[in-house]
Amino acid sequence: MDKKTLELIENALIEDGYENDITTNALIDPLKISAGNFIARATGVVSGIDVVEAIFKKVNKKIEFGVLRNNGSFVNRGDVIAYVRGPLRDILRAERVALNFLQHLCGVASLVSKYVQELNEIPSYLNNNHVTYHYHY
Repeated sequence: MDKKTLELIENALIEDGYENDITTNALIDPLKISAGNFIARATGVVSGIDVVEAIFKKVNKKIEFGVLRNNGSFVNRGDVIAYVRGPLRDILRAERVALNFLQHLCGVASLVSKYVQELNEIPSYLNNNHVTYHYHY
């Protein structure tokens, strides 16, 4: 994973206050182990699953993260995309940031896929003309 993405993950976790989750620390036994699944809420395209894994590993390298549907996979509502298993406190410290990334990236990928499918029905050409402007104030 590139340095910029890792910095983005670190910044998102810091903004979320993952190091000092008062509620989790007050209510969850530090020895409690738990597991959960990432389940598709709608039909779409998986994107960002590697970012989600990196988020959990950043919080605790011992968290087990299993990918069941890779980036680019089409999923239906109810499909299990991935699973996580490990200390519940650490899972909870990472899950909000992980879900934010996953929902956003899957949403973008699903919308792009929809546009591509619609363009395939007509004689057309999709040009990736992404230009990034850097402004200095």
